[in-house]
Order: sequence, then C-alpha cells, then structure tokens
Amino acid sequence: MSKEKVNPNHRMGKRTGYDIVVSENQYRIAPSYQQLFERSGNLRQGIYDMLRAVTRHATGDLEGVAKMERGIWKDLINDLELKGEWSYDSITGIITRHPEPKDKLGRE
Repeated sequence: MSKEKVNPNHRMGKRTGYDIVVSENQYRIAPSYQQLFERSGNLRQGIYDMLRAVTRHATGDLEGVAKMERGIWKDLINDLELKGEWSYDSITGIITRHPEPKDKLGRE
C-alpha cells in the first residue's frame, strides 16, 4: 500500500481547509469560500452596472426637463416682461424676484 502524500502547507480551519501560500500572512482559501466571494463580487458588479445604466438614463431625462423649464421661463419672461432673476415655488405656485446683487460698497 502506498503512502498518501501530505502537503506540509495544508491546514484545516473549523469547517474547511486552506493552504499557506507564502507565509502565515497569505492563504489560499477553500473553493467554497472562493465561490462565495465570486458570487458577492458578481452581485456587487451587477448593482454597479444597474446604477450606471439608471444614472445614464436619468441624465438624459434631466436634460429634457431642464430644456422644458428653460422654455417655460422664456415664455413667462416674455409674457410678463420680467427683468432680473426669478425662482418658482412649486408649493405656492408663486414666482419670486431675487434681489439685485450689491457691489462691494453695498449699492445695487
């Protein structure tokens, strides 16, 4: 009967085995743990890919909304002959004129 070769770098953990690669600071973990890390990495990458796609899509949508709002302001400024900078409050439905910026001496 032949003797089974024993790997001097192989150790057993509580549930699985591992191999010491170079020193006590590097281990080749068991395939079951490798598979768990691979699965978590795939899930993480899937989430990143989904966020990238949503961001790209949302950016295009926001550009369309900004263009629509510029058109609304253009029409409103022409209709009411507004001067200066204005903002809209969606809760009250009121547009408000911003005060003119003052120079260093406090003049408008």
